[in-house]
Amino acid sequence: MTKLFVRDPAEASRRVLGMGWPVNVSVIMIVLAGIISGVMWAVDQALFGAAPQPMLLPDGREVMVAPATPLTVGVFSAIIGVVFSYLIYWVGVRSGGRGSLPGVMAVMAALQIALTVLGVISGFLGIALPLLGFGLALALIYVSMRGYAHAVQQAHGFDTMGRSVMVMIAALFLAVFVLLILSMFLLPVLMPEMLVEVENAL
Repeated sequence: MTKLFVRDPAEASRRVLGMGWPVNVSVIMIVLAGIISGVMWAVDQALFGAAPQPMLLPDGREVMVAPATPLTVGVFSAIIGVVFSYLIYWVGVRSGGRGSLPGVMAVMAALQIALTVLGVISGFLGIALPLLGFGLALALIYVSMRGYAHAVQQAHGFDTMGRSVMVMIAALFLAVFVLLILSMFLLPVLMPEMLVEVENAL
């Protein structure tokens, strides 16, 4: 299925829609993609170290804070994957789409798994051959945008690609807004050391 999403994302989306996955299966797959992202982050930290990252404070000062942990990356990846997929359904229906929640979630889950597999391949090749890895990362961005556009169009039955892109952009903005709100509650639990460093700097 990963190859088909690269070669013909529209056909891949139609095949997934024909499988009739229930919503709970799709959510599990999206969470699995998030877990894999967390594991890849852990591998990256093990190979290259976990260097502190700069954070800009409201007063203009810059402080160095601990990087995100693999658990944080995995949790946020899973949450944003589920939220974004649901918003694709929610925004799409309000934009004239005919997609069902199970259908949209299934297509989004299959696409996210395919992109995660490609991301893992790109990551390992980037470790061995940095120049090739950089090229694959750029190609992955193109494949992602193309895949999402076709997936949204097929899931909602849109006549034009332009409406699919508009739904994607609107869902992305809403997902970022939701993520910002959730981060206020999750960061104190997942990354308390980062908040302590910021408080000490203030």
